[in-house]
Amino acid sequence: MPVVVHLDIETRSAISLDRISTRRYAGEESTEALCVAYALDDGPVELWTPGEPMPSEFTAADPDTCFAAHNANFEFSIVQYLLAPRFGWPTIPIERFICTMARARAAALPGSLDGAAAALGLVVRKDRAGAKLMKEIAARKREPSREDLERLHAYCRQDVEVERELFRRLPPLTEPEQALWLLDHRINLRGIPIDRPLALAVAELAKKQRVAVNAEIEALTGGRITTANQRDRILEWVAADGCEMPSLTKIEVKKVLANGAGDGVRKLLARYRQPGRCEQG
Repeated sequence: MPVVVHLDIETRSAISLDRISTRRYAGEESTEALCVAYALDDGPVELWTPGEPMPSEFTAADPDTCFAAHNANFEFSIVQYLLAPRFGWPTIPIERFICTMARARAAALPGSLDGAAAALGLVVRKDRAGAKLMKEIAARKREPSREDLERLHAYCRQDVEVERELFRRLPPLTEPEQALWLLDHRINLRGIPIDRPLALAVAELAKKQRVAVNAEIEALTGGRITTANQRDRILEWVAADGCEMPSLTKIEVKKVLANGAGDGVRKLLARYRQPGRCEQG
């Protein structure tokens, strides 16, 4: 059996990970590594923080050493695009990563660390209070005090404990499943090429179309409705003309248009359905 290093990394950034890829997040100038918790096989959980020497578990790792993490794509990206260029860490090929999130989902269990741990009835569980603190620090909603960082370090260590127990309990991915996981990672890393100038031009045209449609609706209704997004006002205006509608779905609009709606209602609903209008929320 190859040696396994269990790994968890905590970061913070001025930009939200929800809005960009992990690769871009890791390479953002404002993204910082706060700590790295790690454990070699069944050994104690250790902690690295910026300014300390690189752990030998990474610098002197055997080529056959594997690195296990929950949602390993994140740890891979942070090592590859943050720790390596800024702190001189060695890069780790994605083929040497094992993802316990992928293992959990392959076993029809929740993908989250705490969800998978709960489903398996693990004694060691994720620190929920620590998770709340981590999110506040990661989003820079608070500048961490010394006590906050100590709590964050303990939280990071505990995540490694939970991940390691999941690793022990969950069956490995089959060869086809592992190959699919690697392919998914490579596709996400490559991204999808787009014609950015064309996309921006289309967005600008749609914006102008919305402005024009809204102006027509406002003129048609005497200012009672000012945008195509005012669902309740549209329904009230249509009802006042004798056409009761429970909603503005395509089916309901077609019913009204097919059943003798007045000219004003027809014009309003035609503009409501025009391309470029804002979608209903």
